[in-house]
Amino acid sequence: MTNSKLAASRPLLGPQRNALHAAEQEQSGLSRRVEDVLARAAVTLRNDTDEYLDREPLNSHHQDLFSIEISNGERRLKELANSIPHFKFLKTAMLSRFPDFKPMSEN
Repeated sequence: MTNSKLAASRPLLGPQRNALHAAEQEQSGLSRRVEDVLARAAVTLRNDTDEYLDREPLNSHHQDLFSIEISNGERRLKELANSIPHFKFLKTAMLSRFPDFKPMSEN
C-alpha cells in the first residue's frame, strides 16, 4: 500500500477501532450495572403473592426506580448488541481493504 493510501486510511480506521472498543466497554460495564440493579430490586421484594397490596410506599417508589433503570439498561444493551457486530464487520471490511494498516502505537 502506498503511503498516501495508508495515510488516508488512518482517519477512518482509528476512530472506527475506538468506537468498537468503547461500545464493548460500555456493554461490559452496563451488563454489570443491570445485574447489580436486578439484585438490589430483588432485595426490596417479598415472596408473598399479595405483597404489592401492603408494600411500603418507599419500597414501591424504589421498585419503580429500579424498573425504569433496568428497562433503560436493557434497551441500551440491545442497541449495543446490534451495533457491535456492525462495528466488527466494518473493521473486517476496512482491514481487508487496507491490509498494511497498523495502529499508530504499532508503527
